[in-house]
Amino acid sequence: MISKLFDRPVYLKEQKNLVREITAVEEAIDYLEDWPERERDLIHEAALRTCYMAHDGLKPLWAARDAIRSFAKKKGILAKEPAVKPWMIRPVAVAAGHRSNPLRREVGDAASRLHQGHMGAESASLLPAAALQRARTSDHTSIR
Repeated sequence: MISKLFDRPVYLKEQKNLVREITAVEEAIDYLEDWPERERDLIHEAALRTCYMAHDGLKPLWAARDAIRSFAKKKGILAKEPAVKPWMIRPVAVAAGHRSNPLRREVGDAASRLHQGHMGAESASLLPAAALQRARTSDHTSIR
């Protein structure tokens, strides 16, 4: 169980169309430990040390989040939150498999309602932003 969650996730670019979501200090440590040895520097060392200290309760969680964000910004891999598309985030494995994406489901449902004439075009254009906000704040474990 992840007990040291950040107040907001940090998004890191991994490949052209792939973004990793870091939601906890343990994930930040794993990411930094997986960083290639030849590319490690003082910024990497400071970020990793800060994350370990936050994990051990010697620093607040916000310090670890700031450290991984600063590291990512210096390396040019920090993705801004509004730019992240739900289908770009690596799925998180759960015991029964992968979680479904509530945003895809909701946008698909909206497209169906629009096609059937149950929703105006103005309402449909606002849905993805609202659905994205609900997807970020929802439990993700419930299935509709």
